[in-house]
Amino acid sequence: MINFDFSFVKGVGWYPGHMLKATRDIRKQLKLVDVVVILTDARTPISSLNEGLIKITSTKPILIVLNKADLAEDEKTLEWAEYLKSKYENCDYVITETLKRRGLRQITDSARKLIKEDRKKKGATRPLLRPIRLMIVGVPNVGKSSLINALNRKKSTRTGPRPGVTRSQQWITLADDMELLDTPGIMPPGNPLVECGLRLGLINAVKQDLIGKSLLVTYLISQLFKHENYNHLKSFGVKFPVTDYDHILETISAKMGYKLPGNMPDIRKTEEYILREYTDGKFGKMTLDIHPDSQAKSDVTILWPDAKINMDAEEDKES
Repeated sequence: MINFDFSFVKGVGWYPGHMLKATRDIRKQLKLVDVVVILTDARTPISSLNEGLIKITSTKPILIVLNKADLAEDEKTLEWAEYLKSKYENCDYVITETLKRRGLRQITDSARKLIKEDRKKKGATRPLLRPIRLMIVGVPNVGKSSLINALNRKKSTRTGPRPGVTRSQQWITLADDMELLDTPGIMPPGNPLVECGLRLGLINAVKQDLIGKSLLVTYLISQLFKHENYNHLKSFGVKFPVTDYDHILETISAKMGYKLPGNMPDIRKTEEYILREYTDGKFGKMTLDIHPDSQAKSDVTILWPDAKINMDAEEDKES
């Protein structure tokens, strides 16, 4: 049908100075909290899960929240949630959709359950006379601020469709018996594997200009073919079977009226539009990470670099 070649692509790392500082601050504040809430994007449950943060916070009960579930495939989200719960000790999960308020009550209920079990395990007998303290962590743009605002039912933190909106830690009161420490989005240091980096770029966890919007659109369309997700492309008038990638962009450009002088298609504007459509969920539910026990069926061929990208920095080398 159509082939995609990413064999030339290199991993892109993004770990600015404020993320290093935020990681150190998390270590310092950890002794103050009872439960760590680790937020991940349900479309990329593994790619957007910072393993370094799990290692740092592993002394505390962990609640993994798979957010933006309305943009992912329901069955696969549940599979990933169970996988993550089985992978990490002292861990539970919640699946959330902020706009529909799905799973919000479960976050506070699960946190209370986790701290009760943890205190019992440690032999604590005295009642907890202060508010339960949660810490929320995750990579950029997985919806931390929006989730906090939904839990708090008021806009207490800034939100935005780009990484790096929250730059400092702040305590927020969720209820009389519960407080939450918000933290900035933190990427792992070093370069991710190529496809992981593209997934993170597509969900805006990594600044898209660092990777290149043309490359991200190509990756998105490769995933639409891999998952046989054709409906939105067909709505633009794309004719199947497709053998020419340029045909897709030119068809969408013509449909939207994006033209350059001489009646040439405006590919740059078309690519930016496609990325906005994806961000707005117009391509429907699609889970980008593939569960270890399953494989997406497709006739598409996707070429990747032969060698893995080595991490050029280790979490332990921060200082």
